[in-house]
Amino acid sequence: MDRENYKKLLHSISVPGALPVEEKNNRYKPIIDFLQTEIPSSLYRYRSCGELSFDAFSEDQLWFSKPKVMNDDFDALISYDEEVINRQITENFQRAFQVVNAIKSGEIVPELIKRVLPQMQTIEKNILQASADDIQTRFAEGKQAFQKYAQAELPPLSTLIQDKIKIACFSESIESALMWGHYADNSRGFALAYDFRDFQYPNCSKYNSPCLKGGAFNLFPVVYSDERFDATEYVSWLWQQNMIHEINGFTEEQKAILKELLPCPDDFMATKIVLHKSNEWAPEKEWRMTFFCLSSDIQNQEYSFGIKKPVAIYLGRKIRPINQKILLSIAKEKDIPVYKMELAPNTYTLKPKLIQGDRGNHCV
Repeated sequence: MDRENYKKLLHSISVPGALPVEEKNNRYKPIIDFLQTEIPSSLYRYRSCGELSFDAFSEDQLWFSKPKVMNDDFDALISYDEEVINRQITENFQRAFQVVNAIKSGEIVPELIKRVLPQMQTIEKNILQASADDIQTRFAEGKQAFQKYAQAELPPLSTLIQDKIKIACFSESIESALMWGHYADNSRGFALAYDFRDFQYPNCSKYNSPCLKGGAFNLFPVVYSDERFDATEYVSWLWQQNMIHEINGFTEEQKAILKELLPCPDDFMATKIVLHKSNEWAPEKEWRMTFFCLSSDIQNQEYSFGIKKPVAIYLGRKIRPINQKILLSIAKEKDIPVYKMELAPNTYTLKPKLIQGDRGNHCV
């Protein structure tokens, strides 16, 4: 797969939250069409041997983890430019200052502002009575307070996605000595092959599919880069949503109106953030399946699983005999082929050899 063209396509897609559902689906269509032709026949998930891994294999459990517990400190960490957000605060206060000056000049207060702001008559009276210097001083103090608030609130928001979305990681390669060494206990573990070409993603372990709780699984290749992915616009929106939620003196209806006036700039942004990693990880040739659920029970879990049967299993070349025996038995019950890895001559790669079952329709 040409990951550079994929990266350009991924970055080109923006799905503003205010769009109708049909238009949102149209925005997603180019990348869905692209992936339909690019998903490999098999994606591989490397595992260490142990009771939990054996049970998961036996029960067709595909486990998902929160990014905060994964081995990359930057996984799903939001990158933003604080200077840009400070400029946005300044621009918003300038617009608000213009509205106040218009009210002071006798212009009619827009109906929308009357709906959003409580006690508008009192506010309008105070504006008319205040001096120009007093108004300017209050705006300067307000802007400074907002910028101080942003400095305190933005860092926690940068980790928000790390605690909301769960991920299952796969590799395009079964022949990588690096992957067997890092993720399969130095070739003493195993790897499971999955076929997602039919877009049949896992069923949620708690709720039947289609999920009644708003659960969603999505599968995309990872984008590798030397630069962090800029999500300033998105984190600015998150901050504004939090700020609205914490405002005292507003009714829930008024808060809802304010939030509607500030729709999400890109519903696809959280997924894009999760899909970006440093070039240092590029040899992994990773694909990520993301899982997000509105159920608070599942959100609070650090680990959750879906149900998806693998199409084959690969044993590390240094796997212990007892572990090989256990896995062969489970694979036989599932009627899936078993391969064992060998050293490929004259290269730094490994190669699989069929040791049980029929290759069938499975492609190595």
